[in-house]
Amino acid sequence: KNTDLMMKQSIWTSAISANIAAHYLKDGGLLTLTGAEPCLGGTHFMMGYGLSKAAVHQLTASLAQKGAGLPEGASVQCILPKTLDTPMNRKFMLMRISRRGHR
Repeated sequence: KNTDLMMKQSIWTSAISANIAAHYLKDGGLLTLTGAEPCLGGTHFMMGYGLSKAAVHQLTASLAQKGAGLPEGASVQCILPKTLDTPMNRKFMLMRISRRGHR
């Protein structure tokens, strides 16, 4: 269930953004997608999240190649935040901290 949600939130929104950019981005424009720095390595503690963000990293690399469908001279970048302060992240971090105390 968690992996499906992560896929919808990360991969689908990035793929939709890329499709829109392919049709409407001006020549020389910039498409920015959101990856995640922790997902450059393994994410055993949040596999669904790691899987979905790794897919965004792959999508970015693929879109950067010539002939990928973006307008002439367009660029694509993937920002890699380490941690975003969101209610879900706060809840997840508290759960991880409380599990460590019960080992």
